[in-house]
Amino acid sequence: MGKTLSDFDLQGFSEKNRSAFRLIAICLVCVFGLLVYSNSFYTSFHFDDGRYIAYNQSIRNPLDIKAIWEFYPTRFMTFFSLALNYHFNKLDVFSYHVVNLIIHLTTAILIWWFIILIFYTPPVKGSEIAKYAELIAFSGSLIFTVHPIQTQAVVYISQRAASLMTLFYIASVALFIKARLAAEEGGHSETWKIYYVASLVTTVMAMSTKETAVTLPLAILLCEFCFFKSGKALRWGYIIPYLVALFVTPMHMISIRILDYELVLERREASFPITPWQYLLTEFRVIVTYLRLLLVPINQNLDYNYPIAYSLLKTPILASFLLLLSILAFGVRLFSRHRLISFAIFWFFLTLAPESSILPIRDVINEHRLYLPMIGYSIFVSASLFYLFRKRRIVFTLAILITIIMAYSILTYVRNTVWQNDISLWSDVIQKSPKKARGYNNRGIAYSRINKQDRAIADYTKGLGLKSNIKVKLYFNRGLSYSKKRLYDDAISDFTRVIRIDPFRAKFYDHRAFAYGQKGLYDQAIADYTKALRLNPPLPARTYNNRGVVYGKKQLYDQAIADYTKAIELKPNNSKAYVNRGIAYGQKHLYDQAIADYTKAIELGPNNVKAYHNRGEAYLAKGIQDRALSDFNKAIEIAPNPNSYFRKAVILEDMGRIQDAVEAYKNFMVYAPDQDATRAGYVKERIEKLKGK
Repeated sequence: MGKTLSDFDLQGFSEKNRSAFRLIAICLVCVFGLLVYSNSFYTSFHFDDGRYIAYNQSIRNPLDIKAIWEFYPTRFMTFFSLALNYHFNKLDVFSYHVVNLIIHLTTAILIWWFIILIFYTPPVKGSEIAKYAELIAFSGSLIFTVHPIQTQAVVYISQRAASLMTLFYIASVALFIKARLAAEEGGHSETWKIYYVASLVTTVMAMSTKETAVTLPLAILLCEFCFFKSGKALRWGYIIPYLVALFVTPMHMISIRILDYELVLERREASFPITPWQYLLTEFRVIVTYLRLLLVPINQNLDYNYPIAYSLLKTPILASFLLLLSILAFGVRLFSRHRLISFAIFWFFLTLAPESSILPIRDVINEHRLYLPMIGYSIFVSASLFYLFRKRRIVFTLAILITIIMAYSILTYVRNTVWQNDISLWSDVIQKSPKKARGYNNRGIAYSRINKQDRAIADYTKGLGLKSNIKVKLYFNRGLSYSKKRLYDDAISDFTRVIRIDPFRAKFYDHRAFAYGQKGLYDQAIADYTKALRLNPPLPARTYNNRGVVYGKKQLYDQAIADYTKAIELKPNNSKAYVNRGIAYGQKHLYDQAIADYTKAIELGPNNVKAYHNRGEAYLAKGIQDRALSDFNKAIEIAPNPNSYFRKAVILEDMGRIQDAVEAYKNFMVYAPDQDATRAGYVKERIEKLKGK
């Protein structure tokens, strides 16, 4: 006879053997996690990673608590962790992925501990599957670790908010159960208080990581009800501090007006207006899709093109509602006999509620929202298998678990390849959501970054042919690509379309002004820059600097100097503005002021070729040839260029250093652009004449 699960009782192990099994279990969880995510460590930044990490000045210093808090108060812990990442590793993606994986594995280990603790609670420790607690905890933790639905929360760096919040969330719940068990056991009377306080602390940390932690007090209440309620009474003394915390996140969100409906649409760039009722109806189908993704995780997608529901009486919506209601009813029915499975079902719906209920969010479906609810699914699958097959051979049950875990692991490893870069990611989105414009817009941005402007323009144009509410973005981004290709008429046309749709965005005028300037339409450029400044652009120093350039081209040097000065006041380390103001001073023959500005620019950037060359020009205009020659040599040392070689040759010729002058003229010919034919002809004549000497 083969060995049955009823014979496989880890509770019968010695303490030493049980400790060894637990150590092996934890190590295997970590090994599996490392293996399935081993191909994700160099995955690039994606989507919100730009504004949250790469371009986010608020996380440049982890000691600047005020800046981090003001950037995103309700996710302070998330951005503080990103600030630490930046402090130690700047923008090296490897370090961010390592931290994300550590968070994921730590969460998985906490889930393992959480399940173990549940089996010590009164209603579960006497159940018929309590003897398999170690196996259920191990398999549940492993399913959580390797499931492919987790890739979005682990590989997508900005979704650290979901994984880090879950770490604190599950730590708080596990510590609460530990505290309650210690209180029930008596003995060291103060011990339970340590765990209890630790649970409250991690509750605060979870609520400072992501808003969805708002359900944590209810999860504590659920644990108390499922595992510690005796008779008809609940021990409210343990629960009340958490229930007080239940109002912290909503009140804080209201205080910063995040819950203002119009502001939600603005801040989250909603792709459509949707009422709470429509959102709720849509979420009935979305949750069924989530269940399908958990059971059969194929055709995953970063950006689903999900239809909005408008009536409960539509067959797919009504069927979804009835299915979800049946699952909840099933959980209620199982409560007395199979408490753990019932708890897992309640956990799933409770933790999913903040993002799948009545508060509209930009995207009706997102895979990272399953990270916390996934704990319920993992417990459900693991516990159910032991309930269903407890009388069969152990090999049969383990084979099912191994098959599930290996299938999930392979799918996770494969899914990671989609996240390698923006082009592979958004190409996958376009393949699965071909009628959604955002995929084309974001792939266009990816192509533009690697200077494949034709492909970018093709994607933007394709997106504009679809029904969407992001046409402003598509026109604007296509305008940028046209501008990079120097197709300024097309760029101006697209920027003008954007301004007609949304006339209150400074950057639209700013970029159209640049295109006007490149076409020599200086008055139009100045008018647009001025309009942008009235609209309070996000980077006003750049706009002042750019308007100064146009004033300079119109030979309005006083106005140019005034704009450059304003740019410097706004951004004192603006080396470009110092160089440009130096040029304007030079045009007014104010060479001392020009030299001072070029010197300041060099202090800010020691390898500023333009500053060295222009300072050399200013020294030359003042007749200080030795300093001019030194600056031209320095400019050539940094980056050989024809202008500096030409000026060097002229000075050397004037000094009577004929051979050196000839050599400098020859170097000019090497680096001179083809279009500089007039000066090239002059240089050839000088070389021949000097050789004659």
